[in-house]
Amino acid sequence: MAFFSDQIHTEKGWDELFSQLPDTDSRFKHEQHEIVSRVAYLIGVPKFVFEKEYEPLKLEIYEMLDKEKKARIVRNLCALRTQLEITFLKVCHAIQREGRSIMAVPELLPTKYFQELDHDGVPIYVFRICRSI
Repeated sequence: MAFFSDQIHTEKGWDELFSQLPDTDSRFKHEQHEIVSRVAYLIGVPKFVFEKEYEPLKLEIYEMLDKEKKARIVRNLCALRTQLEITFLKVCHAIQREGRSIMAVPELLPTKYFQELDHDGVPIYVFRICRSI
């Protein structure tokens, strides 16, 4: 596969990838960018990525979905899950050894996700497990 080279993460690599798409069907490119933009929004890709000129992601899609409550909920849950997956061992250590709750580790799980979910009507309840010594 020629277009999946090591240089795909550069601007030139993206240009090569998109140059191989059929130029005669601009609707295909438009639909593909729209689908990719929707998925990127829902999985929590940061807004600044949408704002870059050379990215195929559409800022209009981000802004449209950001107005939708259900889309924001999915986005925040996905972002929270991803962040938890990345920092899982540190979060477990903070909960088990330091007695902190999942919401009391803002350096590992940003509170903005919890706040935005709460604002959209999805409160995250934290139950404290008491251990007998």
